[in-house]
Amino acid sequence: MLLLERGTVLTCAEISHLLKVSNSAVSNAVRSLSRVKHYVEREKVAGSGKIKVQLTEEGVSTAQEIRERFITRYMKQFDVTREEFEEVLKAVHPRHRKSYMQKVFGESFAGI
Repeated sequence: MLLLERGTVLTCAEISHLLKVSNSAVSNAVRSLSRVKHYVEREKVAGSGKIKVQLTEEGVSTAQEIRERFITRYMKQFDVTREEFEEVLKAVHPRHRKSYMQKVFGESFAGI
């Protein structure tokens, strides 16, 4: 969903920072999503040891479908409009917490 939201190529380190989880958790998930489901493409960045990640067409389609089903179900269950849903989503977004890397290296780490 983060790749869909950003609409860009990100590294595993950037994703782990933005999601506030460990880099190894992201690497394992990316590896699985690229091998088993073919939803993401991985590419090693020459000379840096970093992995760039982007969604495949199938990944974009699947992520959009899942997001839309979630929104529709939430709107029906709680009788809210799409705008109200978006406001709630912003208020409870997990990126309001410190990331794993910020906890280890300090507030100024990875101002992505």
